[in-house]
Amino acid sequence: MLEYPFTYCLDPQRVKNPYTGETLVVPCGHCTACSMRKSSRYAFQCDCEAKVSKYVVFVTLTYANTYVPRLRAYEAKEQSGGLTKVYDLFDVTTPRNRYDVSLNYLGSAHYHPDLYRELQKKCHLFGDIAYLRKRDVQLFLKTFRDYLPEYEIRYFAAGEYGPDTFRPHFHLLLYINDSELVQASEVCHMSDFPQWTWPKKSSRCVRSDDKISILEYYIRKTWKYGIIDCELITDGTASSYVASYVNGSQPLPSFLTLPATKCFCVHSRFLGRKIFRKEFAQVLSTPVDEFIKGSLEIGNKFRDYTLTYQNYVYYFPRCKGYVDKSSSERMQLYQSYDKACTIFKTTKLIELSRSVADVLYNSLNSDFLKSTTLLHYYGEEKLRLVDTLYDIEHFRYDYKDKVLFIEDWDKIICRIYYQLLCSRLFCTNVKIHRLSPDYYLRKIEEFYSRLDYLHLKDFLDSQQKYFLSDYADADDIVYFYNNTDYEFDNYKNSFAYKVFKSNIKALSKDFIKHKVANDKNQMFVYG
Repeated sequence: MLEYPFTYCLDPQRVKNPYTGETLVVPCGHCTACSMRKSSRYAFQCDCEAKVSKYVVFVTLTYANTYVPRLRAYEAKEQSGGLTKVYDLFDVTTPRNRYDVSLNYLGSAHYHPDLYRELQKKCHLFGDIAYLRKRDVQLFLKTFRDYLPEYEIRYFAAGEYGPDTFRPHFHLLLYINDSELVQASEVCHMSDFPQWTWPKKSSRCVRSDDKISILEYYIRKTWKYGIIDCELITDGTASSYVASYVNGSQPLPSFLTLPATKCFCVHSRFLGRKIFRKEFAQVLSTPVDEFIKGSLEIGNKFRDYTLTYQNYVYYFPRCKGYVDKSSSERMQLYQSYDKACTIFKTTKLIELSRSVADVLYNSLNSDFLKSTTLLHYYGEEKLRLVDTLYDIEHFRYDYKDKVLFIEDWDKIICRIYYQLLCSRLFCTNVKIHRLSPDYYLRKIEEFYSRLDYLHLKDFLDSQQKYFLSDYADADDIVYFYNNTDYEFDNYKNSFAYKVFKSNIKALSKDFIKHKVANDKNQMFVYG
């Protein structure tokens, strides 16, 4: 079928834009279609990172039975009714406090008792169930990088479950630019580590006198919980394998899909963005069309791309509420960081945010705001800065005569923080590249104006392609607009949605890495 012209999601949701008040239709982020898009995006980021790295090392970390994280399910007092029961899940491997078991609580799930017994047999852990513990790989990465602080090591790490017994394990891609790290060392040997941690591959015979690299030596020194397998990647195929864990196709019991037990990934900041970095002056002089869209050679093939917001925001920061503000209001907001630094005598964002929030809180009462005491104490400059960073009238309306809870205050500080963060980027670029603030603002406005035009052009092109297709329906035009209040039930009954859903189902099967084993595990999904 044609590229899907509507919201690329099987279960879209409605959210409200806090600045315009419009209701928007957005992807859910959890369905199979969203997971496949996320998988494709991660694979592309990994490939882009590999393009700017000399070496890519593929690492697999597994657990021995002694160290594998285990959970145990206890039948909850509250019954769900029907054929399933409610189980409370607890971590039984790391008792943080023997007197407070709630610290080991992982969540609760509905499951059929018969399937639970089958699951226990499948896991072969004497009644326990192994699960992914995110903290283990986070601590591994921290300790490993502490061993090699002088080297830049970037990473993408994914945690997933095995297809046969749901065994948790981790896959990592390490991006290295130093040759000495990946070359075999005369002083590092496999015999330095116990034999039960050596890789078990039929294609490779491991001996105790085998030399290993400095990188592998410290990986093995850091991970002491099971088998480690390190492999230098030359064909660039590992990225799609590691990133495909998010495709949502692997059938898992509900015990292993909770926030504390589900598959996950962690990666270095700005993964894959370095390849898109260009000289600042060159970006400002490049036409928006050429800057936003391009192609990269990946795996002997050219792949077209469109830059995401994360890739162009460094050059063209966009303040909150950008659409509803005039040029003068935007300029005030973009320059607010320098003004705040001058007023509060600090350059730390969090301190500036709290200081602005304090002034905002004390100006809550309108009579107090007008008093000369407040103006004398805070100064008109501080009040104007607060007015720029936060809508005081909105604040009064929401919180006057109400108690401010900690979470409310945190949200206010967070909002001010991100406004100042955007302003700091603007001010920094102006200083470093010696730009006139007016010129830079004009470039930002020209960029987003042209970007809106390109989005509108793509939007109209997708409409035209769709309505020239055989299965198009004239009534479907309402689904093109994400701010239209249409019924989701009608949308899901449309022919285009049904075709899209069937295509996603077929594609998801192709994404499965271990289809035979996963088909056998389908029974555990419906507990």
